[in-house]
Amino acid sequence: FAASVSKASTFQQLRAQRGNPQENESRDENDQPKTVTDRELLKRHFLQLDTAFALPTVSGSGSKIVEPVTFSDLGDKRFMDCYGVCAPLYTGAMAKGIASADLVIAAGRRGLLGSLGAGGLPMDSVKKALDKIQTALPNGPFAVNLIHSPFDPNLERDCVDLLLERGVNVVEASAFMQLTYDVVRYRVAG
Repeated sequence: FAASVSKASTFQQLRAQRGNPQENESRDENDQPKTVTDRELLKRHFLQLDTAFALPTVSGSGSKIVEPVTFSDLGDKRFMDCYGVCAPLYTGAMAKGIASADLVIAAGRRGLLGSLGAGGLPMDSVKKALDKIQTALPNGPFAVNLIHSPFDPNLERDCVDLLLERGVNVVEASAFMQLTYDVVRYRVAG
């Protein structure tokens, strides 16, 4: 409990610096998290991830502290370590550039993993997008979609060639119903 109070107090100090108008709603006269019973107030508290609050117990004879949570507290730490990100969040590749270079860069600058939607794009467009991403995020984090192209294996081969040439080491492989020569080639060489 003491840890939650000091952690909450740290967040309280940060909120005070930002001038949060709801600060008085979340602490009692002893600077402890208030017990929240009102439904709308409870909803607001659940959306304020960085502030502790208390919930009444089922029996109504006490309360239980709900600790502050940050995005980096969620998920598996190994994901964050593996991909060099600060939160276990990922923007998946939406084909034909819907997951654009700008989206990947915005995510990467915030320490999140974004994947370029390279599937279905002409190779020239993928090259331009990679130029933009690798200039903005020379050390990542980012990924590129490698989509299976059963009706045109040259697309898959050309994409793998480009990814290997550019040193892209995180790929989101999609639509593969079985392993292909080029996806295995990328895995072995990339």
